[in-house]
Amino acid sequence: MQLYYRICEKESTISHVGRYDNLSKKTILRKSWASLADQLTEYEKVIFIHDEVCSETLKWLDDNCNALREFVEVPKHDFEYHQHTITLIDELEKRIKNNNDFHILIEDDYLFAPKALATIRSLEKLYGAFFVPYDYPDRYRDKDSVCQVILGQTCHWRTITSCTMTIGASSQVWEKYIPQLKEAAPTSNDKVFEEIFKTAPCISPIPGVATHLTAHHHTPYFNVVKRLEEVSNG
Repeated sequence: MQLYYRICEKESTISHVGRYDNLSKKTILRKSWASLADQLTEYEKVIFIHDEVCSETLKWLDDNCNALREFVEVPKHDFEYHQHTITLIDELEKRIKNNNDFHILIEDDYLFAPKALATIRSLEKLYGAFFVPYDYPDRYRDKDSVCQVILGQTCHWRTITSCTMTIGASSQVWEKYIPQLKEAAPTSNDKVFEEIFKTAPCISPIPGVATHLTAHHHTPYFNVVKRLEEVSNG
């Protein structure tokens, strides 16, 4: 399994949505990685795609990663031009060739439950489309929302119709949609997935095993306060 962990220490957000509990970006970044790092095994590789990140943070990430890892620096760019996403998709395109791995894109403001990667691994060789580890509360308020529920090895999963750029799939699935993703990359337009999911479904676990650390989009039944207390940010 290959994880593309995107990191940035800029305080401003692309979406202009506030961060959880007004935490700083540096704190969220470190809490996010700390919640995931001890779940890695020798079978994973992490590609850190870093955009304006200080050397201290890069060293901290290197010191707190027991898996194979590689650091890819994003060239300097204007805020409006999303070179960080272009670099991400370029790296993904290079690495999906001639392998059968899961490739998971991860933004640095998600907090993971202790068994998040185990839940993801349970899908390997069983599911040929997209998946995400988190959930959103508004999916349960939309009366017109229709989904399918799938029984997995460790939990139930439900189909979803939209997502952010924290998402995974096998190399064969990603390869089919690289052209659409490259077109969307300069603006990080995650609406591209709404079109993709019309031909390749996406599922999320019930309950979710990660949560977005924004002010408003917490995964139902995910105890954010408890999990933040459990992980160290160095």
